[in-house]
Amino acid sequence: MDYAGKAPLPTDLDGLKQQLRVGARSFPGLGLGEVDFADLELAGCDLSNGDFKASRFGHGRLAGALL
Repeated sequence: MDYAGKAPLPTDLDGLKQQLRVGARSFPGLGLGEVDFADLELAGCDLSNGDFKASRFGHGRLAGALL
């Protein structure tokens, strides 16, 4: 946990999935390059200022997400 009581940003896809499972929805500045986000439920997530170069979103759901 960081000083604000939030978990640090995930550094890989498994970490992101784990945080999503426990209800985390705020990931500003997330940087996961060359990741396949297919079939992830990212609706309503804050992904602002993220770096997703060469990432694939396939059928990932992004409704209402901040990108």
